Amino acid sequence: TGEVGSSVPRSLSRLPLHALPEEPGRSALHEQSQGRRMANPQTTGLSWEITWLAVVICTHLQIKAEQAQDAYFLPEFALSPQGSFLEDTTGEQFLIYRYDDQTSRIARSDEDKEGAWDAWGAWSDCSRTCGGGASYSLRRCLNGRNCEGRNIRYKTCSNNDCPSDVGDFRAQQCSAYNDVKYQGQFYEWLPVYNDPSAPCALKCQALGKKLVVELAPKVLDGTRCNDDSLDMCISGICQV
Repeated sequence: TGEVGSSVPRSLSRLPLHALPEEPGRSALHEQSQGRRMANPQTTGLSWEITWLAVVICTHLQIKAEQAQDAYFLPEFALSPQGSFLEDTTGEQFLIYRYDDQTSRIARSDEDKEGAWDAWGAWSDCSRTCGGGASYSLRRCLNGRNCEGRNIRYKTCSNNDCPSDVGDFRAQQCSAYNDVKYQGQFYEWLPVYNDPSAPCALKCQALGKKLVVELAPKVLDGTRCNDDSLDMCISGICQV
């Protein structure tokens, strides 16, 4: 079990190790020239320093070039379908929200070419199996950040009613933290509804206590903003 609020370090990529050129073998030519090299050790040491510096500079430039290729992409996408919440059912209503990400693309249409956009990618899995969820599709700007319009679109999905024993979607997300320690203790978490200041944050209250904690900055896409409304949270924003 983990600790709520504990940070997990990102994977660290190691710099490639470049071995310095091996010292020449002791051939006859090497033996013959050894005396001359020993006579001027500063020249030999300087040449090795220049070689080492050239390797370091080449490595640095290579890393910079690789980073520059994807510099305008954000590292992750906010929609996080989990476990049994997945579904591929589709709906009719479309919702849109701006976010940058990199994904595979299909052939572009003429309209996409004129706007410097790549084609829309495939629709993601639905964030819910019932009760109304969200699915997203992405497209890539082929001209850096100069494209007009949005590069993500949403549509509702899984609009069928949930079985009576499934329970509230926000309550499911709170209860998922029951087996995670908070400040060294386990709690049974219940959802906090209708928070006007942050309707799409996952705020939960410990059972039998006054302790209220924001366990996640965003509820899963498809969660209702309020328990008495059909408005839906998409990427942490209440979509009316």
